[in-house]
Amino acid sequence: MAGRASTSAFAAQDLRAAPRHGIIAAMRPPPVIVIVGAGFCGVTAASLLLKSALPDGTRIVLLERPGHGIGGVAYDLPSERLLLNVRAERMSAFVDAPGDFVDFLAAAEPTATPHTFVSRCVYGRYLAARLDAAAFGGGARVLLEPKALEVLDVRRGADGRWEVLADAGVKRMNFSADVVLLATGGSVPQPPRWLAPWMIEESRYAEAWSPSALPSTETSTVVAIGTGLTFVDLVIALRAGGFAGRIVAVSRHGRLPRAERGPLLLPDAGDLPEEITGRGPLSVRQLTRAIARHTASLGARGRDYRQLLAALRPHSARLWADFSATDRARFLRHARAIWDVHRHRMPESSARIIETEIANGVLEIVAGRVLDVGRSATGLTLAVQRRGCSDTEAVHAGHIVNCTGAPPGAPLGNPWPALIERGTARRDALGLGVLTDREGRVLDDRGAPTAGLHYAGPLWRAQEWEMTSVPELRGRVPEVVAAIVASVVRGPVLA
Repeated sequence: MAGRASTSAFAAQDLRAAPRHGIIAAMRPPPVIVIVGAGFCGVTAASLLLKSALPDGTRIVLLERPGHGIGGVAYDLPSERLLLNVRAERMSAFVDAPGDFVDFLAAAEPTATPHTFVSRCVYGRYLAARLDAAAFGGGARVLLEPKALEVLDVRRGADGRWEVLADAGVKRMNFSADVVLLATGGSVPQPPRWLAPWMIEESRYAEAWSPSALPSTETSTVVAIGTGLTFVDLVIALRAGGFAGRIVAVSRHGRLPRAERGPLLLPDAGDLPEEITGRGPLSVRQLTRAIARHTASLGARGRDYRQLLAALRPHSARLWADFSATDRARFLRHARAIWDVHRHRMPESSARIIETEIANGVLEIVAGRVLDVGRSATGLTLAVQRRGCSDTEAVHAGHIVNCTGAPPGAPLGNPWPALIERGTARRDALGLGVLTDREGRVLDDRGAPTAGLHYAGPLWRAQEWEMTSVPELRGRVPEVVAAIVASVVRGPVLA
């Protein structure tokens, strides 16, 4: 179809104006909506926009960094062994079609069931298929243009429209948009204090999922920093790539994600502590005690903490909003690690792999921290201090992979630094994300919503906390899409 680009790959090319037709089109170009990021939120928003009541000729430009495809970092992965940590029945991208992903699997993966933990790459193919269906299902009324570009900045132009500055690898490009939806991920992972330039130059250190993170031929030890879900995926990817050496994982508490064992029963009213719905705001201490007391009583009903967490999820945004600034900081300091291992669980098959690795002596989990790293005959020597000990021990390794992600307050990737510096966007006090209104409009440094500039993604956790997984994100994206459609239908800003 003329004017359409395939969603299976991104092409770095000039953004040419779409053809104009009729008297109105002669007066102004068709509306342009730019979406920055082709992860879950960006693709889902594009799919909904393509099926919405946008004016004829509207162009939806979907931008993703070069080297990534549909699904972004989370789902644009080649390995079939890296699994989602949510069962298929809860992974539909669309809140009004809860069985959509299961329907896709019926044809794409006939052996999968609604209870299966499918691979991340299969989910990436699902997002691409739904985007293709939306792009090619309605004729050429609305045009989708996927582009491989690194967006550097978004600023208001002299004509009132948005100017998007992007890097295509060989040159920089500048083009206009009526609406911009930033669908970027979280903060940028920060290098540890002990990292030295020579470790990167000699390919001894990498962030998880970087091209140098998976040494396939080494037989010496790999040290992983962090023991969350990213670490679990790293172990599986290392073994799938042929790595036969030892793995040592170091994290502050040495806690692994809990395993999702057995069926997850639907929550009922008895799964939730009465304090959560029967009184006013709770402090972190009060909430923690209520959850601990109630968890102890669930076993008598044949239930467990998973049902409690499932029942808690609809209330999490309100509970987080009710916390004082001091309590939010206290939660991040003392309760987040415990929350994460229980809330973000790994599939049982992944747990069996980790348990087997530990039993065979090829994987060690260390509760502690790395104090220093130096050169050695094997490549690296790490000074590791175990939790509760004053002495350090030497761990010899050939490679280090950082699986910790970004801490609160870590810098955001482009184009956020420029937006924040100009006061167009605003971060929360704890540095968890950015502030928006309910329609996803980015709040400026005065707290006012910015017309035509929206956000959708995990940076919403600044205001709602539980905003890093599909079941929560899919409920918010339609609100943002509806606001974008309404603003475009009212008419683009005249050039």
